[in-house]
Amino acid sequence: MNVGRHDPSNQTRQSPGEKRRPWLAFALSALTLVAAFAGAAFVRPMNPSEGAGHFLSRAAVALPTPTPPSIQHVITVVMENANLSTTLSLGPFERYLAGKYAFASQYYAVCHPSTSNYLSMTSGNSWQCGPNGGSDAYNVYSTLNVADLLESTGHSWRAYMESMPTPCNTTDKGAYVVHHNPFVYYSDIVGNASRCNTHVLPLSAFAPAVAAGTVPNYAFISPNITDDGTKNVTFGDNWLKGWLSPLLNDSFFASSVVFIAYDEATNDRNGFNGTIGGHTYFVAVSPLVKLNSTYSADATHYNLLSTVEWLLGLGSTGHNDSAVFGPMTGLFNLSSPPGGPSTFSLSGRVVAAGTGAGIPAATVTIPNHSTTITNVSGGYVFSLTNGTYTVKVAAPGYVAKTSVVPIRGLAAKLDFVLSPGTQVPAFPAWAWVSAVVVAGAVVVGALYFAVRGPDRSAPTPATKGKPPTAEPRAKPPTR
Repeated sequence: MNVGRHDPSNQTRQSPGEKRRPWLAFALSALTLVAAFAGAAFVRPMNPSEGAGHFLSRAAVALPTPTPPSIQHVITVVMENANLSTTLSLGPFERYLAGKYAFASQYYAVCHPSTSNYLSMTSGNSWQCGPNGGSDAYNVYSTLNVADLLESTGHSWRAYMESMPTPCNTTDKGAYVVHHNPFVYYSDIVGNASRCNTHVLPLSAFAPAVAAGTVPNYAFISPNITDDGTKNVTFGDNWLKGWLSPLLNDSFFASSVVFIAYDEATNDRNGFNGTIGGHTYFVAVSPLVKLNSTYSADATHYNLLSTVEWLLGLGSTGHNDSAVFGPMTGLFNLSSPPGGPSTFSLSGRVVAAGTGAGIPAATVTIPNHSTTITNVSGGYVFSLTNGTYTVKVAAPGYVAKTSVVPIRGLAAKLDFVLSPGTQVPAFPAWAWVSAVVVAGAVVVGALYFAVRGPDRSAPTPATKGKPPTAEPRAKPPTR
């Protein structure tokens, strides 16, 4: 017995094709890797707007750090129709505030009448101005406003109107007048019932917010036409004392500033840089201002809006709240003054060619930054640092557009006009993967047959019709 002798006859025989199957396994493994990489490369990342729902564009904008962090609440109170000398003469409480806090001695209203000044404080626009006195008529405008900036940067806001009978009221009623409520002039607020009814409230809702510790980051206060001093400056001064004095001792005041401004000066057309609304009273009341100080630089309602934006890090509407009418930083005594906003707004509208109508729910994307959805008026806003950005816009039923815009220390505007048409869809990821799989299968098949060679088991003309030849039996081992 030949122990240990290798006997090939005891091994299982392999066909030529079986001997070459490692080539097939290798090719299939390679194909699997190719398909996996192709799928990873072409799967489109999820658009933020495809989440729980499409709210207005403000929800998707990246949130800048509030600047400076010590100011958490900005409150603007607007009084009515008095020039500076009259207010200081007939208003002892306002005279006291001017001496104790930061008083702006060269503050001017934008123009006449009231409405244009309220709009300038909240959007940087001064519609309804007139050379001989404009109009207080109720109109609705599609424009970026401070509420949009607040929501786009994650800040809360409320407008409180004294004597307004119901939230978001657009009709004069008793001592409430609509033209002292600028927020119902903006289409993206008044046109959104839910947004308006939860943000534009009667003044009676303010005290509960103080008690509950839910004072918003920005509050706009408009007294009624009796308490705002329209008819009697002293009466308005007494109302202001009764309303503001308790707040000065509240804990939230430590991180707050209250701006008190008059909308315009009656029979006064003084101003600067085109403003003609008259010389008016303005004071910043806060433990964080330069106490007992006078700010002597020229300022107007546009500067007030810029100051609100600066304090809360909102960017800009891109209207008159710009370098020409910059923030009144000299009012404040902050431990870490920012010296201006670190982010700037990029805003605009997406409209239809021909009609100019705003396109709601259009997708506006800045690659590698963020995506937002246009509001009901087609408006959008981003908060951006300095740089150059590619902006892409797409909407169902319209041809998409792309544009490039630089941000250089100021707010910028970029509107898009989309033409009707069908946008050619991008080649989907599954189609790329399928194409790779099919192409790979063809290549693998070709390689397999090239390596395997011709099929030797197929009958040839010489053997056709003959019975197969039996393989010889293996010889028994020699004993």
